[in-house]
Amino acid sequence: MINRRTLQFSLAWRLGLLLLVVSAAAIGYLRWRACQVAAGYQTDVAHAVLFEFLVDVAWTIPVFGVLALFMGNWAIRSGLAPLRALSADVSRIKPGSPSALLSGSRMLPGEVMPLVRAVDGAFDRLHAAYDAERRFTSNAAHELRTPLAILQTGLERLPADAIVQSLREDAARLTRIVAQLLELARIEAGPPIGPETVELRRLVAEVAASLGPLAHDRDVAVGLDSEASEVYVRGTRGLIEAVVRNVLENAILYTNCGTAVSLTVSAAGALTVDDRGPGIPPEDHGHLFERFWRGAQVRRNGSGLGLAIVKEVAAKIGATIKLNSEPRRGTSFCIQFAT
Repeated sequence: MINRRTLQFSLAWRLGLLLLVVSAAAIGYLRWRACQVAAGYQTDVAHAVLFEFLVDVAWTIPVFGVLALFMGNWAIRSGLAPLRALSADVSRIKPGSPSALLSGSRMLPGEVMPLVRAVDGAFDRLHAAYDAERRFTSNAAHELRTPLAILQTGLERLPADAIVQSLREDAARLTRIVAQLLELARIEAGPPIGPETVELRRLVAEVAASLGPLAHDRDVAVGLDSEASEVYVRGTRGLIEAVVRNVLENAILYTNCGTAVSLTVSAAGALTVDDRGPGIPPEDHGHLFERFWRGAQVRRNGSGLGLAIVKEVAAKIGATIKLNSEPRRGTSFCIQFAT
């Protein structure tokens, strides 16, 4: 199939080639004629013919050349414009984004349609594999919740000793991993964010209160400071709560016992979480938000999913994350929410 842009490109290319051929033929013919004149007549007659050629004909050659150059440039840019738009469409495709046929988005040159259809087929297969993996993760996490709850109940009934306490910690870690897997699957499968807003200061206070038992067990004080009485940010309550809870939970788990975790809510909709932990080495900053990645200094109760959830939610609601960490001096996370 040949569409309008392909026809324009073909005609312009042929016209430019025809102009070049005609110009070259004219130059060759006139040079040949001038040689004949020079051979058959006197030198002054040959000079007169050459002068007339320069005055009447030769000046048109650069004009035709420039015209052909501009027409060729226009034809190439016009013909490649759909491919540039197609490249922009492909660059916007992300894991979990709705499947869309590139071949049906705009008029494309017929010569590239087989390639575009092949890319559509590859994307369809990738989307199907991604959805199957996400469903498997969600279903597996759902199936594990009940036996883990039964296991924890049984461990609570056993006499407390070192072995039982270790088993309880392992069961609690498994329960936390399952809960985070469910949360991650729910976030990925969630609908696009609408124009909803959430009051950030109150939500941060509620999350901090819910993590009070964890902070008490580790002898960590949690303080909250806000620049305004009410700060509204864009997003749903569940998504913003997931960000706050995971960042604060990490700070409580990895700060030094007997220290404090500081929460600061700015009037511009930024949440800063400061801890007094060992800090994060600079070489680990690039891996920090990868799923199931755990650094060499991570405690055994870490799952490697908390900050991955934070990254997923931040991308979904348009928030940005800044990290500032120094070894042995603590870590600071600043999450700037959209307002």
